[in-house]
Amino acid sequence: DGWLDLYVGNESSPAPKPAHPNELFRNDGDGTFSDVAAAAGVASVGFVKGLSWGDYDNDGVLDLYLSHLNGDNVLYRNGGNGTFANVTATAAVAEPYVSFPTWFWDYDNDGWQDIFVAGFDMAELSDMAAVHLDLSFGAEHPRLYRNRGDGTFEDVAAQVGLDRVILVMGANYGDLDNDGYLDCYFGTGMPDMRTLLPNRMFRNDGGQRFQDVTSSGGFGSLQKGHGISFGDLDNDGDQDIHQVLGAAFEGDVYENVLLENPGHGNHWLTLYLEGVRSNRDAIGARLRVRVDSESAGERDVYVTVGTGGSFGSSPLRQEIGLGDAVAIALVEVTWPATGIVQVFESLELDRAYRLRESVLLATEVALSRFDLPP
Repeated sequence: DGWLDLYVGNESSPAPKPAHPNELFRNDGDGTFSDVAAAAGVASVGFVKGLSWGDYDNDGVLDLYLSHLNGDNVLYRNGGNGTFANVTATAAVAEPYVSFPTWFWDYDNDGWQDIFVAGFDMAELSDMAAVHLDLSFGAEHPRLYRNRGDGTFEDVAAQVGLDRVILVMGANYGDLDNDGYLDCYFGTGMPDMRTLLPNRMFRNDGGQRFQDVTSSGGFGSLQKGHGISFGDLDNDGDQDIHQVLGAAFEGDVYENVLLENPGHGNHWLTLYLEGVRSNRDAIGARLRVRVDSESAGERDVYVTVGTGGSFGSSPLRQEIGLGDAVAIALVEVTWPATGIVQVFESLELDRAYRLRESVLLATEVALSRFDLPP
């Protein structure tokens, strides 16, 4: 309806402690909200550590995924009529049983949103070494649920190389090298002093594999990793990274870090979306960018407007890598409230534009570049 609503996933402890059902606050459009979780079918009870909205079935309405600590995760399908249905069993996305950050993304650029969810427990202290030594380990590991496009998912974490990451807290995704495929950065650790393991960065290799570039890129700080943001802070066309570091105890605190991206020579496009009938920030808008590239010919890059993972927040402006593109054929926007599809043409590489709902032409935005201090 064009008004942003709010879902709150509560951390309910087991009985005999009182339960705190999750809450869905519908925006009434007059500065007030109404809790409609029970009527909508999403007033579940669990220890929610993360949640994410995404349109996994491409029907134009946002679905909801909940990540639980000590409990099956839950996927709710939006019926488009104010109610949701629990489709977890059919979709096969309940694991891991102990989990933390999560998000929807289209990691393989096939036009269907996939689900990432990280595990968060450790069987033995030796697990921290075992994951790096190709040894067996008992700690919970991530799931990467690839969307089959038929309402079901397949866990491909082991297949693509994301199954040997443990104790993920802060996490988010972005495009390190502007190749048009989304990479991911994991802040690791536990709030107490038991754990010491590097934060991990993985580069998406064409939607087929994830390469561990932690050491080569200098991302492996040992401090506990919390909120992570990808964003082009200096307006030079590539995404920099900000990370909150440090844990709960006084002796385990640390300064936050800002990692400047040196650039990798690929092309890019930055888009500011503005809703009119849809919410002003265009959260939930779907983008398809079609480019002509030297290596792959015509290809599409898919992104959805949002802030990224559940434990981190990236800018709402969309910073899209285009790889070795030689031209932008079109940008297609599906606006969230109306479902209206707009196509914008004649956009140039390495530029920023403002796209306004129902306005036919894009407006170029001049970006002021600056150097970050060393």
